[in-house]
Amino acid sequence: TLMRIAPFLVRPQSFLFPIYEDDRNGPLRVSLGMWLYDGLALFRNPRNHRFHDRAEILAEVPALRAEGLRGGPTYYDGATDDARLTLENAKAAHRAGAVVVNHTELLDFSFDSEGKITGLVVQDRLSGEEWRIASRAVVNATGPWSDQIRKMADPNCEPILRKTKGIHFLIPASRLKIPHAVVMSALGDKRTIFAIPWGDDFVNVGTTDTTFEGDLDHVTATPQDVEYLLASLNAYFPRAEITETDIISTYAGLRPLIDDHVHAESQISREHRILQCPRSGLVTIAGGKLTTYRRMAEEVVDYVIDTLRVEHGLAFPEPCRTAHLPLTEGDLGNAATLQRRVTDATERLGLSRETVRHLLRNYGGQYAAILARIEEDRNLGRPIVEGLPFLAAEIPHAVEHEMTLALADFLGRRTQLLLLAPNQGLDVAQGIAEVLASLEEWDHRRIDRELEHYHDIVAETRRFRG
Repeated sequence: TLMRIAPFLVRPQSFLFPIYEDDRNGPLRVSLGMWLYDGLALFRNPRNHRFHDRAEILAEVPALRAEGLRGGPTYYDGATDDARLTLENAKAAHRAGAVVVNHTELLDFSFDSEGKITGLVVQDRLSGEEWRIASRAVVNATGPWSDQIRKMADPNCEPILRKTKGIHFLIPASRLKIPHAVVMSALGDKRTIFAIPWGDDFVNVGTTDTTFEGDLDHVTATPQDVEYLLASLNAYFPRAEITETDIISTYAGLRPLIDDHVHAESQISREHRILQCPRSGLVTIAGGKLTTYRRMAEEVVDYVIDTLRVEHGLAFPEPCRTAHLPLTEGDLGNAATLQRRVTDATERLGLSRETVRHLLRNYGGQYAAILARIEEDRNLGRPIVEGLPFLAAEIPHAVEHEMTLALADFLGRRTQLLLLAPNQGLDVAQGIAEVLASLEEWDHRRIDRELEHYHDIVAETRRFRG
């Protein structure tokens, strides 16, 4: 579905699955699994899998450990920038008529005499302003915070989640040249981890899967997390000798899994559930994963519509269209049209082909709005950081069209400068904050607060260094 409704955001990614003599699953079993994988996708993957012998694999990935290698398949899946995907969903909701309010915290619910939710009390985290929102139905789709919200609605609600942490780190591609994402079996627990090419210049390594019981607002990579991934990475690529000093950045997140109170972390089902508190009426959707989010959204909206129909007599004649509506604005055209647009932009504006491809991948049909800014002011065509494709023109675009209200919004969520820039963007943070200040009418105290907050975020990503 995503490749159809947001083709510029979801790109095909090849995966290499090397098989070694001491692996639990040999070539025959893996081959059967690959056919099943292609079949479950109705053979609609970008390409079907292909099996390679030992020599073919080592010719393509010479850094891979040769000892014990038997061969292995390549197969295809999709890859995306999850922050941009989330943003495009918010923008699409706004275009469809939703009021989208970021940097807003739920303080409490409003209830009627029977304990039924009638609205919410919320606060703008940036201004401190509070206001009330009346509602006939409230959906709790807050991921790892779901249990906390359920408790606010009804103190008698039992916890339903088991939160597990996953971390990644990024290293320069110059330290590990891989043409495919490589599937690895972690030392010790044997869970699956990946080394994935991240553009042309970086490799993303992850992920872990450990139970988390700490502060939900401060989830970071620990020394143990990083060592776990490094040990397995170096077992597969011993000549690379990757160390902690090669790591450019880390990031971490939580999986809000439905707790079955039985299985280990990596064995817990990724299926989702919809629950409704009998007293308050709060609807919660929890569990699931990124690849099923459209189905989750369709199911929970259908559930709420049925509830509103029964309880309030409201009619919704149109069936759900989420599987067919384009997620983004603008039409990029076919491959030939895209190629012409790239060539035109490079010749007319002096931008590199990689920079234009970055704009197309990040903004889809809206890339033309950024090019138009550069035509008006050629200074906006300069890179924010030399060697990376992010442009100065993206700053005003992010403010005017992408709800950027904070420095961390731009550096960490509208772009990947937090992850990819030298010194994680600290060297350019002051300049970007000053541009944002001119666009958002910040005073010097606000600039100082934004810079302090961003420094704190960067420090959290570096906690693994001790």
